[in-house]
Amino acid sequence: MIKSFLIQRLNKPLGNTNWNKLIKSMVFGGGLVNGGLSQNAMKLLQKIFSFDYMGASEFEWGAIPKALKKIVENKETITCVHREFYYEYYSYCNACEKIDRGKCPVYVICPKNILTDVLTIIEYHAIHHYAKPPFHTKEMVKLNESMSNSVVNTPQGWLEIDNGYFFFTSAKMAKLTAKLLGFMDWPL
Repeated sequence: MIKSFLIQRLNKPLGNTNWNKLIKSMVFGGGLVNGGLSQNAMKLLQKIFSFDYMGASEFEWGAIPKALKKIVENKETITCVHREFYYEYYSYCNACEKIDRGKCPVYVICPKNILTDVLTIIEYHAIHHYAKPPFHTKEMVKLNESMSNSVVNTPQGWLEIDNGYFFFTSAKMAKLTAKLLGFMDWPL
């Protein structure tokens, strides 16, 4: 497995208001419309999730379509699982430290041969807000923030670009993504 360095955050779908259509057009791309995704692909995906702005060009210039293509090309090796992970989230507000701890399910769509490594990566990011080697990523993952009930408007899904896998804290997003990939029988 290649080191997971580029992990694209995925948010809830934006809906159909004009303001949200404008926002969708500015999220990523590096000069490529929809980051290199076709109009049809973007229409399918925007019903399931929206892409968070990552602030780094490594997520642009066709990186998203390449990762999705890798997943589709390896479809026969893909597994869909969910596991409960312990999380810790530290919030610093009003000069006080607030700790939120608990367990939360995470839904994973990945090749079977890297499942153990993927679960290890998820376990790490569920506890650590700022990742250190060997789990360092280009941009913050914010998994533990998503798992905490104390934060609103956090990512609820992730597309790992280097190896081609998804993970979600949203069962709905996970199920819709699995269905789009042709996995109809994922019992969540």
